[in-house]
Amino acid sequence: MLTEKILLALKETKNNKAECPDNILVEMLRCLDGKATPVLIDVCKTIYTTGIWPTDFVQSIMLPLEKKPNATRCEDFRTITIISNAAKILLKVLQKRIEAKVDTVRFLSDDQFGFRKGTGTRDAISTLRVLTERSLEVDRDVYVSFIDYEKAFNRVDLKKLMRVLRRLGVDYRDRRLIENLYMGQAFAVRIEQED
Repeated sequence: MLTEKILLALKETKNNKAECPDNILVEMLRCLDGKATPVLIDVCKTIYTTGIWPTDFVQSIMLPLEKKPNATRCEDFRTITIISNAAKILLKVLQKRIEAKVDTVRFLSDDQFGFRKGTGTRDAISTLRVLTERSLEVDRDVYVSFIDYEKAFNRVDLKKLMRVLRRLGVDYRDRRLIENLYMGQAFAVRIEQED
């Protein structure tokens, strides 16, 4: 079953992505034939079984991107992180397992927008527009509150995250992989094509 999930994740991983730290493109992973694909599957299975990420899987490159022209302060940048494409395959398997658990438990309400498949900012804006138009048609006031959770995802308490995942019934191996990934990550910052 894990083999099928790994193969599906490999198939679904998008082409033409940024060059990752190990310089192995997803297109190269897809072209593996003969003995190479089973080796990749075995590596992913070993990581899943042991919970231990190989060093090259947890190496990441952070790219600072200017939010506005002539940025000089850290707040003026947002970052994206590039990880190994081989690691992305296993992370996609984990993501699907956790999404299935969240959907089964109905942990997120139907009005949760973003960070879920099929719901995003455009959906929220469309819903808000329809509600506002209908309220105006019947001469009702509309009150809207926007909450900006600035840097919320930079400050996730790993212990609390693990408790929530446990309460959701997320498998111990999945939780262990997530925890070990975050505890073992190493970063290099790339500035103007230099690491």
